[in-house]
Amino acid sequence: MDKTPVANFEVNQTDGICQFKSLSTGNIKELEWQFLSNGTSSSEQDIDKSCEDVAPGVIRLTAKSIFHSNTATILTNSPKILNVSFSANITTGPIGTVVRFTPVDPVDWEKDTWRVGGSVGSGGDLFDNINHEGFNYTFTTNGKFRVAREVKDNAGHKTHIAIEEFICIEPYSRFTFLPQDGKVNEEISFYNESVGDGLTYEWDFGDGVRTSTDPHPTHTYLDAGTYTVELHITDKDGLTDSYLRKITIVE
Repeated sequence: MDKTPVANFEVNQTDGICQFKSLSTGNIKELEWQFLSNGTSSSEQDIDKSCEDVAPGVIRLTAKSIFHSNTATILTNSPKILNVSFSANITTGPIGTVVRFTPVDPVDWEKDTWRVGGSVGSGGDLFDNINHEGFNYTFTTNGKFRVAREVKDNAGHKTHIAIEEFICIEPYSRFTFLPQDGKVNEEISFYNESVGDGLTYEWDFGDGVRTSTDPHPTHTYLDAGTYTVELHITDKDGLTDSYLRKITIVE
């Protein structure tokens, strides 16, 4: 199974040099650093840059697997406070999981704001003035959750860091398939990427021909068209989740 990558990194600053170190996890085939302020990029695991060359601006790390990619992003208005990062004691678990989020940087900021869930600048739950203590958060619904943090020092310098799909609360149903451009009478392989404990599977391929309970089934479509494929999962406690995705079959 292609374990979905989760991008993460830390920055250590010494004498004007920023040392960028990937903390990404999952089945990673490729890393891509992007420094948008000067248009440079790199595929190295770790990289050193002059802080003045990369900030103010956006720094993005993308971790890629065969099927997926995930990003962690820093947006800053100053090269002085790039050493902002955080960790979680666990990143997967069932509904009701309590996650401890902890700042990694050794600074007590004038303002330290976190957002769990939601999207860029909106939604989710907001926590103000954490100030290096960290906090516990209880996840009451399943899914994958973005976690973001913004800090400000007493000189007005600000840095924002966000990790997409950082926390996965089970059960979580997902799949992909190959080939992506299927043809009539061609065998399509479906790859289950669901997360959960003691899962059972119910596949509906959308054509009314057959279903499957295999984790990684194959299916052949007899007619051209666009079909909605559904994977319904149930964990050992009876909790469920479903994921739907369209597939187009051509002659």
